[in-house]
Amino acid sequence: MKTAIIRGFRDCFNFKDRSSRSEIWFFYFFSQICFFFAYLIDLQFNFLLFQITFFDIINQIPLQINIGHLLFFLFLLFIIPLMAMNVRRFHDINLSGWWALVSFIIFGFIACFIVWAIKGNDNQNNYGPVP
Repeated sequence: MKTAIIRGFRDCFNFKDRSSRSEIWFFYFFSQICFFFAYLIDLQFNFLLFQITFFDIINQIPLQINIGHLLFFLFLLFIIPLMAMNVRRFHDINLSGWWALVSFIIFGFIACFIVWAIKGNDNQNNYGPVP
């Protein structure tokens, strides 16, 4: 797990190689844990940067999401390594890294989770050796 986190930050601008399933899952879970604690700290100390309001059409109530300074900083810290690792994960199953852009479409993250769960190629492919 530690090596996946280190490699995620070390290779944050590497959009050419491959990443294994365990590497992206460990890094993703680490980022989510960091986001959770940052959100709690921002709420505890009232570090409100901005607020997003959605309207729940079923219950007819507004829903608010508070984004604090620490959460926003961590988002900026993790966004490029997560995208690079997502591209490398697509490379591991021998798909172009451009397919990672599907994660920006509504519900496209579900397709990314499916790709993250697919076993990569056991041999060298167009994008390099087995990670």
